[in-house]
Amino acid sequence: MPRLGRILTLLGCALLSLISTSCSPLGEPVAEGISSGYYFSRWGDEVFFSAEGNWLGLGKSVVEGADRESFRPLSEHLAVDRARVYYRQYPQPQVDRDSFRVQGRVWQDDAHIYYARSRDTRLRVVEGADPEMFRYLFPEAENPTDWARDAEHYYLRHKAVEVDVDSFRILNETFVADRDSIYRNNTLPLARIVEVSGPIEQINDFHLRMGDQIISAGSWAFEVVTFDAIDEVRAIGTRVLVLNGQVYEKGKLLREWDGDAASLTTWPDNPYYAHDAGAVYALRPVLKRVEGADLASFEPAQDYGAYATDARRVYFNGRHLKDADRATFAIGRDADGVFAHDKHGRFMMGIRP
Repeated sequence: MPRLGRILTLLGCALLSLISTSCSPLGEPVAEGISSGYYFSRWGDEVFFSAEGNWLGLGKSVVEGADRESFRPLSEHLAVDRARVYYRQYPQPQVDRDSFRVQGRVWQDDAHIYYARSRDTRLRVVEGADPEMFRYLFPEAENPTDWARDAEHYYLRHKAVEVDVDSFRILNETFVADRDSIYRNNTLPLARIVEVSGPIEQINDFHLRMGDQIISAGSWAFEVVTFDAIDEVRAIGTRVLVLNGQVYEKGKLLREWDGDAASLTTWPDNPYYAHDAGAVYALRPVLKRVEGADLASFEPAQDYGAYATDARRVYFNGRHLKDADRATFAIGRDADGVFAHDKHGRFMMGIRP
């Protein structure tokens, strides 16, 4: 029966592919190498927009008023004809057609920088941005919503932030700073955490050191811990620090933790597990002893580190997977990415799907 099911699935996929190509109402792509969304109508003078060409799943729309002869895409979701600029299927009369241009991830005319959010039908203006100097700071997806700058301002999610431009810097994914303050990254307006009082050292993506202060923030509320002196700083994964022989998690002292801080360490390049001289610990979602784990044989998976094995068991984030077959458990990879499996099938986030 499982084999018959696979055969039927393959036949269904083949039939769907045949339908999608032979019955497609989209016609020929306008410029396939530039955009997978714009198509000339198969039967008329219209131009269609269908996101990624997926008309079966996402539908199609007529590009309103498009002139077929002069129509050309500029990027995946932007196009022009002799008279207008278009975002997806929507004309943008507020944009100056003659000066509009797409330069990498920057969308602009002579007067403005533009951007769009996922459900927008009209391009938005980055208020106050200088079109000649505006640039994004990181090579992420097309027209992202993160950090950008021009000569006078830094912008977060296309909004200018109030910082000292000459001294401003992005410290890591959690913190930014200027000469006066350390701020929490990715908040609007920027949330000031603490005044700058000396050199700032990045410990990891969620922790900074500034003199005798440790600043911690992530998905949790920020914490600033002040010491008389700091003699030892060791990062254990991303959320745990050993400070002066004591263990802190998310910036808070773990007073009840009964392990050995002096020997606590992680496996190389693994943020999910740690160990001390006598026990194994899971680091996510919180620091916790992995009960029953054999330290001598314990090993996190190389390609999918939330999974781990010892001589007898399989674990996910420190939880014993009782239905996993240890002898055949392995990490595999296919076109969809990395996955965990044994002779009985796959796991998804530690659970049988």
